[in-house]
Amino acid sequence: MSAAATTDPRDRRTFVAVELPAEVKHAIAAEQARVQAALAGQGIASTLRWSPVDNIHLTLRFLGDTTSAQQRRLIDGLASAARVWSPFALSTGGLGCFPNCRAPRVVWLGVAGDMAALAAIQSEVERLAQAIGFAAEERAFSPHLTLARARREASRPALQETGRVLAVLAVDDTPPALPFNVDHVVYFHSDLRAGGSVYTPLAVLPFGRGPIT
Repeated sequence: MSAAATTDPRDRRTFVAVELPAEVKHAIAAEQARVQAALAGQGIASTLRWSPVDNIHLTLRFLGDTTSAQQRRLIDGLASAARVWSPFALSTGGLGCFPNCRAPRVVWLGVAGDMAALAAIQSEVERLAQAIGFAAEERAFSPHLTLARARREASRPALQETGRVLAVLAVDDTPPALPFNVDHVVYFHSDLRAGGSVYTPLAVLPFGRGPIT
């Protein structure tokens, strides 16, 4: 998809992310199944709502409602920046929870590898977002891959037990790291539907071979 892919005048919920290759998504599906089995063994499998594997990505910046003019400006800025970004390597990391495993609201896999390159790219995406009118992100960038979220109806005791199981898995049975290359970022439209979110690429921005600035 070319960098000039946005012509729709409607406002859209958008975000910028790193796509994951198929082999990483397969590994994530296996990790979800492993955690589900452990929770089912304790009778608490229903405490979490699992992310569809095809929707899992490494978010660099969620923007929310974005006008067509902002979309065009961001795509142009990302395209220009990506020309001087070099491909780099990341890998999947260990299991974790937000805010912590004592009260898990989000279950994730961490990310390892060339974190300096990732941080530099995310910082530039943040700068571009602010340049088109978005407020600065309040939370520090914490790269992760979301496996599941706590269900609203889950009781506190059930979530506490879920967190106990997750903490044991995180320490005693860490999945092997799976490396993958990052050579582009994607600007997505997020469409909220009854069956869940549908993510559609608005632009794919391939990296060049120059230094990250």
